[in-house]
Amino acid sequence: MTTREPTFPPHIMAALRSPQGTTAEDIYRQFPHARPTYTPPPIDHTELNARLHDAHDDWHRRHGWHIDMPQNIKEQLAQQIRDDLIWEQR
Repeated sequence: MTTREPTFPPHIMAALRSPQGTTAEDIYRQFPHARPTYTPPPIDHTELNARLHDAHDDWHRRHGWHIDMPQNIKEQLAQQIRDDLIWEQR
């Protein structure tokens, strides 16, 4: 009975044979085509706007309607909601 060695791409073999302390960047310099590319899925802007509106309403219910929401809070809410939508689409 013969044993068959698994066939791995060259960049995987280089990573497996590399000395301890070799980073992924070192491997990617040798094999630039192997660098993973990530493109986030498209965001449903209708859902984003609806959630953002709900978050703004919730913030104003807690802090009062007469207070303007600080810009940094608006940005944090928007980023968190975008991240949540991307996470849910995975």
